[in-house]
Amino acid sequence: MILAMIVVAASCKKSNDSKENKPSYLNISLTDAPAAYDAVNIDILSVGVHVDNGWYDFSLENPGIYDLIALSNGNTALLVSGISVPAGTINQMRLHLGDNNTIVVDGVTHDLKTPSGQTSGYKVKMSAVIEPGVTYAVLIDFDAAKSIVMEGNGNYLLKPVVYGSLVVNIGQIDGTVVPAAGGNLASAWNATDTFNVMINQATGYFLINSLTPGAYTVKILAYPPYMDTTMINIPVNPEQITHMDSIHLAQ
Repeated sequence: MILAMIVVAASCKKSNDSKENKPSYLNISLTDAPAAYDAVNIDILSVGVHVDNGWYDFSLENPGIYDLIALSNGNTALLVSGISVPAGTINQMRLHLGDNNTIVVDGVTHDLKTPSGQTSGYKVKMSAVIEPGVTYAVLIDFDAAKSIVMEGNGNYLLKPVVYGSLVVNIGQIDGTVVPAAGGNLASAWNATDTFNVMINQATGYFLINSLTPGAYTVKILAYPPYMDTTMINIPVNPEQITHMDSIHLAQ
């Protein structure tokens, strides 16, 4: 019996040690909060992940141009899959961009300049614990509306505002505004965070990403003659979409 207990204990220890020595695996995708531009074309070369005290950089599976406007309202693009990093705490990520960045406004294409001195990459705010041997889906939310700055000379400057989250830790809110052309902006906020997205003028649909679980106030900013509409205590649960169905705007 004693010998059997020793064998079982040794087997359990070996199993635990094996798991503890395994890395974590990440599938990283990109999405965007909608913005009032025809296109925002970002030249993405690689992505970096900072775990505990070390950086780990990975080339994209398809490096090149990504139109952020096409990646809104639930659309995503897979940047890297199956990459491995040590288990621990992801406390930051970064995107390395090329020089071929443009913005299309009212059908006209403009160069999208990036600030100098960004050779280390653009910061992606994130904080998440990852366990050994587990595969995680990571969502990078690139807020195009907050990232574009129009200078006095008419040039456009890119100052990325980007957030990263484990999909298991976040939820979403979506809905459809009626009439579609009456809705301008959908906002969701709680005591700590505020998120804004443009409403699709053709369909009235909106989807708000990267929400930590909790209760939110949602406000629809409307175009005249329609009135703004506010809804309170909208629940958000991890890995779920809270559907608000049709939101009818009053005049």
